Amino acid sequence: MSAWSQVDTWIAESSRRVEVLPAERGAETLRLLGISDRSTLGAVAAKSGGILVDRGWLRLLGGGSDRLPSLAEWAGLAAQVVVEPVDRGLCVAFDAVGGFFVLLAQTERVHAFLPDTLEWQDTGLGYSQFLHWTLHGEVERYYDDLRRPGWQEAVATLAPDEALSIHEAHGTTRPIAELWALYPGGKLRELLAARGAD
Repeated sequence: MSAWSQVDTWIAESSRRVEVLPAERGAETLRLLGISDRSTLGAVAAKSGGILVDRGWLRLLGGGSDRLPSLAEWAGLAAQVVVEPVDRGLCVAFDAVGGFFVLLAQTERVHAFLPDTLEWQDTGLGYSQFLHWTLHGEVERYYDDLRRPGWQEAVATLAPDEALSIHEAHGTTRPIAELWALYPGGKLRELLAARGAD
């Protein structure tokens, strides 16, 4: 049985504004990732083209749509390559200020990259727990000062595949793939190399 019914319940019960993008390449994404929709990650891949949470502050990758790449495309598994892929790390979400969330194979947990610290941190959450946190957790406390007054209006002007670049002039936006290339991808390779040496 698909895990989507549980995801759909979490979405319905969330106090945040949530938009589920139409699933356009769900079956292909499942095949490329080699997973089933009985898992939460598989259900999101199969039943959504991505999920925009909290007015689009958080963008969870799914089966891909005309507004967001798929999990498989971001991972370099599809014909369309979005970014240089990182072995053993699956990007599952990003945010409106260039933060990224990657599920690591070694830990089976989601690791977060915040642009203000320029470091990766272990959230301690598996994918299902992470998804629930985006819908019901203390997102406001997590982002703290990164959410400046008027953030709702600023995010409303962004496409789902764009983000605000906090290290440039106020209001500068960039495609999210460009921000990944600037720092998180390289830092993730450092993290993976360090973990390989453990």
